[in-house]
Amino acid sequence: MRAGFKVIIVIVFICSLLLPAFVFPDTGNNRDKFTSDTTKSKKEHKKENRKLARKALDPKIFIKGKAMYANLSSSVRFETESGLFSTQLELERHLGLEENMPLFSGSLIYRITPRSGLFSNYYGLNRTNNITLEQDVVFLGDTLEKGTLLQGYFNTQVFGLGYLLTIVSDQKSFLGAYFNAYWISLKTGIDSEVLDYNDKVGFQAPLPNFGAVAMFELTKWMSLSGSLGIFFLNIDGFKGSFHDIYAALSLKPVKWLGVEIGYQIFDVSANFPEESFRTIVKYNYRGPLTGLTFRF
Repeated sequence: MRAGFKVIIVIVFICSLLLPAFVFPDTGNNRDKFTSDTTKSKKEHKKENRKLARKALDPKIFIKGKAMYANLSSSVRFETESGLFSTQLELERHLGLEENMPLFSGSLIYRITPRSGLFSNYYGLNRTNNITLEQDVVFLGDTLEKGTLLQGYFNTQVFGLGYLLTIVSDQKSFLGAYFNAYWISLKTGIDSEVLDYNDKVGFQAPLPNFGAVAMFELTKWMSLSGSLGIFFLNIDGFKGSFHDIYAALSLKPVKWLGVEIGYQIFDVSANFPEESFRTIVKYNYRGPLTGLTFRF
């Protein structure tokens, strides 16, 4: 009796183990469905988290406009390939272009996600002057004699757009690295109706650029901001470098607006072939600035 009772218990125990396999057979379809549901659930969860993170970004957009009272220095140098001839023209000294004048620039930061976004910036400056030469000058191998009435000009436009990667971000600080493509347009030349002379040099080119932008809150109404952008390039006879350095103290009278005072430096050098000469254009703009930052 006892032996039979033990057998019954063993049978019941074995059946309890085997019953789920018969009632709910463990087919490959069930396993696949379970795995699929789990994967789908994880993806949906991540997608929902990304949506919530994007909605939580505040602010998402920073629009900055700046006016700098710039100290300007620009020159053009012409060299023959053999190096037997070279001459340099200081545009402020020889052509009478302004040494100090306002320069306007702007930038945009758009944070798409907590880790990525867009960074764009722009600046442009056109200078021209009518002058009677006080000494002989040489431009592209042509000698323009003292006393000649002419118009000299120097125009440059820079536009950049690229990817912004967030490195540090919280309620009181932001640090990001950007990788931009810059489009630089530069043109300088001399016109003289008296001599029927009109010649110019310049270039238009997309150039790579990378740098960093930062903002740090000191108090609820005051913060520090700045950026550093650089590039170096040597390809197909073109050599170039660009530096853009900016730092400012921002006062925030309201949440969406910042009023800035600071200092900025633009420094550009371009070396490229032009006709039978190698042309080296250098210009440097630096000075104090004031600006507004709008946050949305």
